[in-house]
Amino acid sequence: MKTTTLLAIALFTVTAAAFTSPNYCHRTRGDVTTLKFDTAEGHPPAPMIVEQKTPVRRSFLHRLDRFLTELQGTTKHLEKHAFLRGNFAPVSEEHVALPVEIAEGELPLGLDGAFLRNGPNPIRAIQRKRYHWFDGHAMLHTLMIKDGKATYTNQFIPSPRYNIELRLGEEFFPTIGEYKGWLGLMKLSFHPALVKHKIKDLKQ
Repeated sequence: MKTTTLLAIALFTVTAAAFTSPNYCHRTRGDVTTLKFDTAEGHPPAPMIVEQKTPVRRSFLHRLDRFLTELQGTTKHLEKHAFLRGNFAPVSEEHVALPVEIAEGELPLGLDGAFLRNGPNPIRAIQRKRYHWFDGHAMLHTLMIKDGKATYTNQFIPSPRYNIELRLGEEFFPTIGEYKGWLGLMKLSFHPALVKHKIKDLKQ
């Protein structure tokens, strides 16, 4: 049984590689003061995500990857995922110096500084693959406090991967969450070859 399984995986890997073509692309609540601001759950997709979708040709491996993603039943998985809901929900809008409402108490006038947090934040509008809470593009959150007032700023870190997926309007590169079960093992067998493909249409 084990020998048959290994042969099947090997045959699948060789077949997938044979069709590879590099020319195709193819609140928080403190003891005294409570700050209240929207975590943006349920916000509509940011306009830049909708407007910058770029059609690209697909290699065999990219088409195969999308087919296996469909078989993984990601729709229900994403709808019920604990780290995509409530206070863990990804932020879909970027803000600059957004005034923060002080819901309770007051900020000391002598308090002057910033609280920074960097962490994964998937673009929910284009999310189609299975999710792990380590997946997502980096987003920097900043809470500035000065003169008894607070402002909130959040922005995606514009990495090459972020820029490519934003222009394509989809999750183009592999995620940790999709490596689950036999379908995940099949994806893992050809993903090293898939990520080497050049995206000719984007000149990457």
